[in-house]
Amino acid sequence: MAAIRQKKMSEIIIDDFKSKLASGELKEGDKLPNLSEYAKSLGVSRLSLREALQIMERIGAVTSRPKIGTRIICGDPSKWAYPLLPSILDDEKLIYQLLDARMLLEGFISGQCAENISSEDIQKLSVILENQKQALEAQDLNLFYDLDSQFHAFIATNCQNVFLHHMYTELLQTTNPPVTELLKKHSLAPMHSFSMHTKVFEAIRNRDAGTAEHYAREHLRQVKDNYKEEAKASHQK
Repeated sequence: MAAIRQKKMSEIIIDDFKSKLASGELKEGDKLPNLSEYAKSLGVSRLSLREALQIMERIGAVTSRPKIGTRIICGDPSKWAYPLLPSILDDEKLIYQLLDARMLLEGFISGQCAENISSEDIQKLSVILENQKQALEAQDLNLFYDLDSQFHAFIATNCQNVFLHHMYTELLQTTNPPVTELLKKHSLAPMHSFSMHTKVFEAIRNRDAGTAEHYAREHLRQVKDNYKEEAKASHQK
């Protein structure tokens, strides 16, 4: 008889998290207790809880920021994405290919978002954009690119297609780490990104699917060009 695999503690914690979302004990937007308090309430070690929270952040359930804490950003487990793509940190050719894939997919998703997003969620998207503007003015690139990811992820969530959302989240989570680290060194990349985000947002707010799709693709094309420039400069050093 085949052995039954015992669940890891992190998996048990995530299952408990899902149950509390289903019961309403936890909901989207809630801030979780600090690590020590949360671990004590669950009766688990800080190490196991930290591992579970890291997994939940990667799949788009929560977001964590130093000195701010951990907040639930998606309370629907069916919308969580589980990345399957391998690490591509050292393969620039694969990064270019994935950026091309994002360019095509993100354009369509942005158009769908323009057609389906609610007025309430347009307001939420505007808040993300305004926070990104403030981060840019303060030259806080870590916060700027964290909000960059939130902006793209929020658009994908509102395209109203769970399969496209999952596919896009995998691409976003795979490409963002190597791309953003290099773009932080590109002096004009953040300004370019914010400018294109503004154009995409305005098109979505105006329910103009064609324009939203156009600027979303132009944005990724520009990201790819900036990445190439900085990668070339890094190789020459």
